[in-house]
Amino acid sequence: MRDRENSKFCEVGIGSGCIAVSILHRIKTARAVGLDISPEALEIAERNAQTHDVLNRLELKISDVFEILQNEKFDLIASNPPYIPNEEIEGLQAEVRGFEPLAALTDGADGLSIIRKIIVESPQFLNETGFLLMEIGFGQADKVREMFAPEIWRFVDILPDLQGIPRTVKARKVNN
Repeated sequence: MRDRENSKFCEVGIGSGCIAVSILHRIKTARAVGLDISPEALEIAERNAQTHDVLNRLELKISDVFEILQNEKFDLIASNPPYIPNEEIEGLQAEVRGFEPLAALTDGADGLSIIRKIIVESPQFLNETGFLLMEIGFGQADKVREMFAPEIWRFVDILPDLQGIPRTVKARKVNN
């Protein structure tokens, strides 16, 4: 995004805003849209953006994934969606389970429905050669990789976290 003049990105499920605020802080010419279904999360993201002096370049919207967007285009879509299967919630560490909103952790099902929705719907909101970056859960790499249609996506890669576990999806939209 540094190489693109007036780059614009979208964070789906902005939560506290740590991803969007960090990118905006680092890339002074970038602008962003932050989407979340939680008004409380958007308030926290707004406060964090204000604290780090990037609020003037961040537009916050209540939205279930891309629902509110119309004809907007982005160079990057980033997301740390709820990916934990509902059956694994009880086994989470108490500090996660007890303090994170349930909607930020799970889709209430297999942990893949929101990931699938982001993969399917994001191409219409990406510029040509735009990127998708998304965190996924432990053991989901193969299922997530299968969700990417080769006629829409190229360079699909799932990068490991610091423990070597495949956790970050990086994909580039096919140039139309």
